[in-house]
Amino acid sequence: MTSSASLVLFGMLGISLLVGDSAPILGIDKPGIVREQAVGHQPSAWEGFSLRPITGLEGAQQQISGCKQNLPVRGEERTFRLSSLARLYFFLGEAGDGKARKPNYEQGCNYASLLVEEQPQRVEGYYWLALNLCGLASVSGAKAALSLLPRIIELLETSLHFDETYDQAGSHRVLGRIYYRAPGWPLSVGDVQKSLQHLSQSVTIAPQNSTNQLFLAEVLYSTGKAKEANRALEKVLNGTRHALWPKGLAEDQQKAQQLIRELNARREFVS
Repeated sequence: MTSSASLVLFGMLGISLLVGDSAPILGIDKPGIVREQAVGHQPSAWEGFSLRPITGLEGAQQQISGCKQNLPVRGEERTFRLSSLARLYFFLGEAGDGKARKPNYEQGCNYASLLVEEQPQRVEGYYWLALNLCGLASVSGAKAALSLLPRIIELLETSLHFDETYDQAGSHRVLGRIYYRAPGWPLSVGDVQKSLQHLSQSVTIAPQNSTNQLFLAEVLYSTGKAKEANRALEKVLNGTRHALWPKGLAEDQQKAQQLIRELNARREFVS
């Protein structure tokens, strides 16, 4: 893969748009598997803790300090603290600058790998390991980025096996974005049809997530499906949740408005 192809694949994936802004309503419906449940379900304190809102760099650092303090050696609390640490370090990698990014992704990988080792039947470790590896790929050279891609896809497919609803259909969202942004065969794994399948599933699972709808709209727009793209963009404008943090909702909606203007301009040109 060329350097420019690597940039397209990882630098432009929109990885900072791929994680959850706050805790969904969660519940345990199978041993070791977290799933979104009806509004009436009351999640345990640690379920909500692992996906609570991130308010910014300072808030993330404070949450990290709290998670590390007296970290249990076993039990549910340890599982959700490790999950939270992997997610928070991913956020610091995304929001950070320069040389600080790579160490944060590496820390995220370390905590996620612990989860995979200790809780191999849970979704969280595989998912956050995949996202932190995406982060490492984005700050690495083309050769390193290419070598990480099969592992990232494998981890996301595994996380789908355990819980496709986790992090507002996060695994479908990330896979859909990878298959859309990556160059096609023989350079890489790009596949628009696979992208559409995953993103369509993401909006079925989490329709109020603005990023799910935006990513789907972009793929539909690129394939000439203007009416379907416009419907997805309208849902972005009516969305209530963003894939990283709450203030990103307005950014998604601005992008949707721009794409709607492009669609309208194209119709006027054709007519």
